[in-house]
Amino acid sequence: MPPKNSENGSSEASSIDYLNDLDGMAKTALRIASLFHTFTRKPFSGDLSKLEETCKPAKEQEDKIRGLEETLATMIELKDKKVNQLMEGKDGEIDRLKKENETLKLKAVEVVELEKKAKRERLEVQKEKTKTDERLKVERRELAESNKKKLEKMKTEFEKKHQEKVSKAEAEIKGELDKLKQEKQVLEEKNKELGQKLKEELGDKNRMIRQLKTENKGMQERLDTFESDLEAAKKAPSVYIDRISEMSRRLTNFAERYFSALPKRMELETGLLSKKTALAKASSLFSYALVAETERSIFLRKAAVRHFVCKEVVRILQQPFIIPQALDNSPGEKILHKIYSSLGPYDKAVWKAITVKATDKFPEFTVEAHATRAADNAIEKLHDLIEANGDPIRDDLTGIFQMALGIWNDKRKDSCKITVNAPGPQNDGSWGTEEEPYRFPGNLFHDADKGSPVVSERLESYAIFPQITGQFEADDEDGEQKLVTLHKGIALFSNSPVLKDALADLEVLKREVKGLHQRNTSISSPTRPNVVVPNGL
Repeated sequence: MPPKNSENGSSEASSIDYLNDLDGMAKTALRIASLFHTFTRKPFSGDLSKLEETCKPAKEQEDKIRGLEETLATMIELKDKKVNQLMEGKDGEIDRLKKENETLKLKAVEVVELEKKAKRERLEVQKEKTKTDERLKVERRELAESNKKKLEKMKTEFEKKHQEKVSKAEAEIKGELDKLKQEKQVLEEKNKELGQKLKEELGDKNRMIRQLKTENKGMQERLDTFESDLEAAKKAPSVYIDRISEMSRRLTNFAERYFSALPKRMELETGLLSKKTALAKASSLFSYALVAETERSIFLRKAAVRHFVCKEVVRILQQPFIIPQALDNSPGEKILHKIYSSLGPYDKAVWKAITVKATDKFPEFTVEAHATRAADNAIEKLHDLIEANGDPIRDDLTGIFQMALGIWNDKRKDSCKITVNAPGPQNDGSWGTEEEPYRFPGNLFHDADKGSPVVSERLESYAIFPQITGQFEADDEDGEQKLVTLHKGIALFSNSPVLKDALADLEVLKREVKGLHQRNTSISSPTRPNVVVPNGL
């Protein structure tokens, strides 16, 4: 029995050695299989990119072999356990495994040979890659030099062609310039001849003009001897409409330009603008306008200025005669108006023409002089709203009054009858207003939280541009006259929202000033001055 046990012990040791050899041979076989798979592929192309792609699978295969080796180690461990189980009574299986081990040893020798072969081929691949890199560098360098030579050649050819085109263009321009110089010389000669002819013709025409002026003077003297009723002319309504509309536009721009802001000297004042005596006389609308820079105060201030200038324009348009200042309020002026008012329509036209011609003979009367006087009077009344330099305002006012005098001058010589109308206490729809575009928010003094003060129900109206109509002869043979509205007129009415709100502002301001005065009176302090209630409140 002991020999048998000894035999079993040696057999068990031989089995373990056999399994270890089997494990080594299995690993070697896997590596050989991997290398065999790698080098049995198509030959390398020699291109660097393909060599790198070829080496990449081999590297991946080596990674797989490592994984397989780990798996094989696990399998061998499991197999060892199984062998230990089979060692008892499986000597035949051990013999078979010995034979397999011998076979695997032979294969291991083959794998070693394959590894050596793979190593040699890997070195050859590396050498081929190095050669390829060097060849690519040489090719790139040669290509760069070739491109540089081609570029220089193209640049030389382009510069040559460009120079040829420039030379050709310069030659063409020079030819055109020579041609233009010749044409200029010819034209200058012709122009000189034409200038001489024109000078001769101009001399002839100047002589003709002097002769015609002499003849015209004689004809004018003869024309002045004709009947004065021939001076009555017929003008189309459009002549008056355009000029009156322009005068209205200029008056609006005048108020907007110069009276949208108060003078700096009035910044600390309060109350109504009508506390200024001159402004109160100029327009009763100043009784609605506060000394403030609210939207409503600015609107009413500009409306009051337009109302004042409008009254001056109406005064000019309504006078049958513009008497020089030296004759104002004289008996002669009253007699002229009395005679004019007593005549019939036809006699009025004749009398007016004769009287106008006579009054125009006064050396102290001109349209410009009368317009300047009217502008000076207006500036004097508006001086509280004007800064130190009133020359631009005077110039614009003079222009407006000159337009009014121009319309009056045409009206007095025209056969039509021009009428200036005043607005009634309420708007019957025939007058235009400027209230609709204005939507005033809460004012400086008046808002909805303070209630609605009692407002006077007295109805009044204020024309800020007159309504002007005219009776013109119809174009038909009947000789009937037609009534034409030359300007609709613009007015403010006391029952309008803007004036009602202005009165409400005044009531609120009165109460606030009264309350402030009472509070100051109740505080007995010698250093506190009394509050002065503004005029007009």
